[in-house]
Amino acid sequence: EECQDTCMRYQDTLVYAHIRRPANVTDAMVDRWREELANRRQYLSYLQSLLEDVLLSVQKVEHQRERFLSNIDDLQSLVGGRSSVPKEHVYPKFEGTAEAFMALWWEAKVVKARAATLKTLLSHNEGFHATISPDSAIVTAARAQMSQVADEEENAAALALMSEVGAESGVAHIPDVAEAKED
Repeated sequence: EECQDTCMRYQDTLVYAHIRRPANVTDAMVDRWREELANRRQYLSYLQSLLEDVLLSVQKVEHQRERFLSNIDDLQSLVGGRSSVPKEHVYPKFEGTAEAFMALWWEAKVVKARAATLKTLLSHNEGFHATISPDSAIVTAARAQMSQVADEEENAAALALMSEVGAESGVAHIPDVAEAKED
């Protein structure tokens, strides 16, 4: 979430710098911010991909664990205190248990590799130094502008929806503020 916030901060600031062209912002600064945004987006993409992989591993481990435990329970009930058991009953359970164990062992290796990948990825994050901070004046101005734009878009969408609903339902048109001032 922190990385997503950082990306939004950079994106808002770049849009603001492009639209408003503040005097204290140079082309070199904008270029640097673009590079930093690309870096953060790539970092975020790697994190999200790794998270998806980890969630998939969790599902695999849960499935194989249940399979393993089910086979062990079946074996205990089949063998119990008996001195001999027909192999056609027991062998498939041993085979299923071994397959589940090997799948768990393999997935443990995959998880270990993903942990190493995460460690490497996090080490790259330590080397990143943002040139704009969340509380800088330009970020504050950019966020204010983006908030205003979002409010304007929301109001325009609401007005458009109201006029569509009014036209479709046969309800009389209620003039907006601009129309009321013209009269």
